Amino acid sequence: MPQGGQSSCLADRHLSSHLRFTTPEDITRLMMDPSFQLGEPLERDNRGSIAAICQTKLTELHARLSEALRCLNETRRALHGLKMIGLTARYLAFCIACEAAALEAAGMNFKTLAAEIGHVVDELDARTHAMKSSIDSGQSLVELLLKGNSDAK
Repeated sequence: MPQGGQSSCLADRHLSSHLRFTTPEDITRLMMDPSFQLGEPLERDNRGSIAAICQTKLTELHARLSEALRCLNETRRALHGLKMIGLTARYLAFCIACEAAALEAAGMNFKTLAAEIGHVVDELDARTHAMKSSIDSGQSLVELLLKGNSDAK
């Protein structure tokens, strides 16, 4: 029979209704609540064990999410480097095109080269833009998950 006529479930649902159980701190607050200690010794021990496992798993998850966020930030910096390479290539293509304009018939090869460089840089820009959008979305999602927002999409 549960102690003091209490049911075996947590008596104070007020605390648990305000916790999202998405951060280790939520589990700590639950474990420290007096209502968590109600019930038979075996029941209390089981709740404590489950809470400790949840807290460990959430801590590990937060560590992995933090690492994912760090990787996304590094990828963003690398992507900026690619963008700078593209800008340099575009500038070189412009310089080649300018020099080719001063040449007669032989300049056509240089004009073609400049145009091809421009096309490659345009493709690089499109791909880096798509990568940046993916990184931004992933970073926002990871940040929301780290804050404990389990409804993040």
